[in-house]
Amino acid sequence: MMRKTLFIRRCQSLTASLLCAASLSLASTQAIADCDAPPAPQVNWKGCDKSGLDLTNADLRGAVLDKVNFTATKLDGANLRGSYLTKAILKDASLVKARLIEASMINADLRNANLSKALMSNARLDRAQLMGANLSKANLDRARLYDAKLQDSNFEGASLINANLEQSNLTNANFSHTQMKQASLDRAQLEDANFSGAQLNKATLVKSLLVGTDFSNADLSAASLAGAEIIGSDFDGAKLGYTTWNNRKRCRSSSVSTCN
Repeated sequence: MMRKTLFIRRCQSLTASLLCAASLSLASTQAIADCDAPPAPQVNWKGCDKSGLDLTNADLRGAVLDKVNFTATKLDGANLRGSYLTKAILKDASLVKARLIEASMINADLRNANLSKALMSNARLDRAQLMGANLSKANLDRARLYDAKLQDSNFEGASLINANLEQSNLTNANFSHTQMKQASLDRAQLEDANFSGAQLNKATLVKSLLVGTDFSNADLSAASLAGAEIIGSDFDGAKLGYTTWNNRKRCRSSSVSTCN
């Protein structure tokens, strides 16, 4: 009786293993990229070459686009919400008014890409390359740009409320007239960056590098610059009420241009 019970258990275990293996095999088959598939939600183009194509207004919601080559591709107005673009190449691509809400673009190459007026709230752009990219008037609220390369990029008029730009490189970037309330720029490089007229109230720039940074007429009220290196930066007309200065001094509520 005991031998029969053990035999049944072994059979059940073997059956379960075979079913599991079959399921994994099916999942693996379904995960294979189909580079010839037309643009559609959840399409799998992983690693495919889609450079130079016209994909204007394409619906690519939830698509698997990791490592895809989109060099010089037109994706204006495309819906890429929740898509996976890890290590994707979007150099010189046009994504004007594209929807990239909650998209994962970690380590993506977006050099010189045009993302003006794009919707990118909650997008993941950690360690992405955005040198020379145009993100003017884009919405990046709550987006993550940790350790991103943003040199010479243009964010004029963009919204980055609660965005994370910690340890990112913003050298010579244009952030004039941006909305950056409660944004985090801790340990970021802001050398020669332009933040004139930007709304940075309650933002944190702890231990950031502010060399030749333009904060003229910006709102830095209640922001924190604790431990920041400030050399030759312009704060003319900047609101500094209740700002924590780099020496950890709390500025008076009436402070403008100078922390009093």
